[in-house]
Amino acid sequence: MDGRKTPLSERVTTEKFYYYFAVTIMATIPAGEFITELFRQPYVTQPLIVALYGCAGLFSVMCFFLGKSRSGKMELYGSDVFFILLVIFSVISLALSKDIVNSLMGYGYDEWIFNFLAYFSLMFAGTMINDMKLRKKVLYVFAAVALFNCLIAFFQSFGLRIADCCHMPEWHNQYNAAFGLTQNCNFFAGLCVLFSALSAGMFIFAENGRKKLLLLAFHMLCFYCTIASTTRISWLGNLGIHFFYAISFIVMKIKGYDRTKLKKYVRSWGAVLAVSVLVLAYFAVFTDVLSSGLKETLADISGDFDFEAFGSRRGYIWKFGLEAVPDNWAFGVGLDNYSYAFFSNPKWQRGMYYNDKGHNEYLHILVTQGVFAAVNYISMLVYACAAGVRTVVNTKDEEKRKLTWILLGMFAGYAAQALVNSSLINVAPYFWLTVGMTMPKSEQKVLRFKGKKHNTEKS
Repeated sequence: MDGRKTPLSERVTTEKFYYYFAVTIMATIPAGEFITELFRQPYVTQPLIVALYGCAGLFSVMCFFLGKSRSGKMELYGSDVFFILLVIFSVISLALSKDIVNSLMGYGYDEWIFNFLAYFSLMFAGTMINDMKLRKKVLYVFAAVALFNCLIAFFQSFGLRIADCCHMPEWHNQYNAAFGLTQNCNFFAGLCVLFSALSAGMFIFAENGRKKLLLLAFHMLCFYCTIASTTRISWLGNLGIHFFYAISFIVMKIKGYDRTKLKKYVRSWGAVLAVSVLVLAYFAVFTDVLSSGLKETLADISGDFDFEAFGSRRGYIWKFGLEAVPDNWAFGVGLDNYSYAFFSNPKWQRGMYYNDKGHNEYLHILVTQGVFAAVNYISMLVYACAAGVRTVVNTKDEEKRKLTWILLGMFAGYAAQALVNSSLINVAPYFWLTVGMTMPKSEQKVLRFKGKKHNTEKS
């Protein structure tokens, strides 16, 4: 021991650092909101917390790449390339924004550049957590956050709220729509779909016993809260989860996976479906959540189809966004500047409805950041999904297979609901971490770029 302290630049690039980076932001987002809501001050801490983590995350990743570069032998993975491109396209989109003030500022609905950096850093952190003990601990923290949020949402569904909802409080109070520790039931639906998928996966792959029964009750709570959000977004997300499991079981059977284990998992999945049916029966008998949602869905697909009215006017929002693409195809209208798609359209006039979000995450990126950013984002999702599927199919480590299988279920549920929902400060971080953990670097192939070697020998 020479008594020298490890430089900060090295301490912030370790696997342990990225583990704590991930779990602390997961826990701090709802904890900060809970504390401020006790003082009737909702949504005060969350944007700042995520922004601060964005600064810390960017510093860490820069130290990581600089350290690799100075070592004389640069090793990159596919996820590293995606990270770099995510940052580059975001910065370019911000710099070339048609309304730089709107891109830089905004509040409530809006995402700042430092929030995006937090998302990207969480994805990077997820890829750096390779130790199975740490990976499992991340899921346990995820589960604790889910339980905390869902208990609050459960009481909200019966009119017991710490504070009123930020957006449309009268409507949420009238229908007792669950919004958890977010600003809106639609936002909470996206987050709760992740919780529903996590709890379902943990139950499906758990060993028999009391713990498994508790996990089934946990899933019942999470699924209940998705429906209690009163949103059809949650329906789409849950369908995505179960579609994924149905396909994955078929694929694993074709690949010759252990039949005994597969039958056990399928039976557990059947129990999840049975519990879901019981929850839906409760809502069908004692509330009008399902009936009103079904009426809206039938109206969307009726014979006199009106695209602009589709999905609570999502068609209208999508139409203006798509019409802005041809003139701004390369780098978009500006980072998180979707409203410009309305203001710049000759058809739009003052007083007409507009929205700051695309209500489709993929379209939102296309409109605000351009084709290159959208292709990069979708390619990253495909890459992460492919890495996760390879792990589930090929690994000999059963614990690694189960954990990755759970993550893929979460991935599928969120990706499905993202077709009609928006990226939000207190929801998106959980998905970006899920994406990163789906493709840990231990399961990726390294891309090597050899530079000059430093001569450390004495002449």
